[in-house]
Amino acid sequence: MLVILFSDSITSFLFVFDDGPSYEYVETEMEIEQEEGRSWSSFKYAKLFMECKSKMKNKKI
Repeated sequence: MLVILFSDSITSFLFVFDDGPSYEYVETEMEIEQEEGRSWSSFKYAKLFMECKSKMKNKKI
């Protein structure tokens, strides 16, 4: 945590910065798109698409 106090003859300001980790629930969607494999290989191939649905889109500031 960082605390900064600024003061002059007229005003005073106190700034507090908390650089610690913070966590927030984020709604996500995932889609899996399987690709055709090669007949001579036992490997499976797929593409993963992940998308976050931001809450900030609908927030009014």
